[in-house]
Amino acid sequence: MTRELAVLLGGRVAGRLIQGEGGALILTYDSAYREAADAIPVSRK
Repeated sequence: MTRELAVLLGGRVAGRLIQGEGGALILTYDSAYREAADAIPVSRK
């Protein structure tokens, strides 16, 4: 079973956190958020 959670930053949808069958977590950014001039990353590498 795959589970999904909306990630909100400053009241805006920044992306989705998805947990796959094996438990791995994947963050996908919302395209509108990613292209916004004031967008900040959820994490740093």
